[in-house]
Amino acid sequence: MAESIRVLHLVRAGAVKARTACLNELQALLVTAPTELREQLAGLKDPARRRLLPVEAFRGSDRPRSERQGALRHLAARYRTLSAEIDAAYNQLKGLIEQARPGMLAVQGVNRPGFGGDLIS
Repeated sequence: MAESIRVLHLVRAGAVKARTACLNELQALLVTAPTELREQLAGLKDPARRRLLPVEAFRGSDRPRSERQGALRHLAARYRTLSAEIDAAYNQLKGLIEQARPGMLAVQGVNRPGFGGDLIS
C-alpha cells in the first residue's frame, strides 16, 4: 500500500511540475501577444483565462489565425490534460490513504496537496 501511495504521489508531483511549466509558457506567450489578443483576456483572472483561452483565441474560426494562437491553444489543452491527471491522482491518493489510515484525512491540515507523504516516509 505504501508503495502505491509513493508512486501516485510521484506521478501527481510530476504532473504539478509539468503544469507549472506549461503555465509559465502560456504566460510568456501572452505577455508578447498582439494587443488585440491580450485585451480579450486582460480582464479575466488566471483560472478563468486558462479555461477561456482556447475559446477566445479562436472565436469565429476553426483554424488558428497565427502560430502564436495555435501554440496558446495547444498549451491550454495541455494545461487541462495535466489538471485532469492531477485531479485523478489526487482522488486515487485519497482513496488509498483512507484505506491505509481511516480517518486520517479528517485531521485538519492533512487533506492538502502533497498529503500522504507521512505514510511513505
